[in-house]
Amino acid sequence: LSNVWYFAVSYNQLSGNIPDLTGLTKLSELYLHDNLFTGTIPDLSMLPNATRLYFANNLLTGSLPDLSALTKLQSLRIQNNNLSGPIPDMSALVNLKELYLTDNPQLCKDADINYTGRSEVDNIALCPGAEVNLVASTNASACVGQNMAITVTKQRPQTVDGIQIGLTFD
Repeated sequence: LSNVWYFAVSYNQLSGNIPDLTGLTKLSELYLHDNLFTGTIPDLSMLPNATRLYFANNLLTGSLPDLSALTKLQSLRIQNNNLSGPIPDMSALVNLKELYLTDNPQLCKDADINYTGRSEVDNIALCPGAEVNLVASTNASACVGQNMAITVTKQRPQTVDGIQIGLTFD
């Protein structure tokens, strides 16, 4: 199996866990979508040549594995499962052009990860318990009848870019 570079078993009503993919180092395209697979997505770090990974429309649970070793990945489709937890850092995935995450209601954004350039995660909520730390600062003072501007800036990525607050004292 070490020479397998393309594997497709979509639309076959296959069930059970996805097997360990270790040893498939030449695998470029993996199509397991539209089946009845359960369990978690296995470790993908041993697939350095992966360009397309399709796990969509199954019954998969658990969190997404670390994807940082998949620098050749161009398309990841995991929509319509029951995946949960934080979306991993994708900054190393410079070739990723297609990312489908929808219909995994328990997926969330980690407040400590910068998802800039990944519009696919814009409508996904922050993970529960993620704190938004804001710092307020001003270099002005105000008296009654004057305005004072306070700038609030973020302390974590993916929270608040900045807020201008105007106060009037009467």
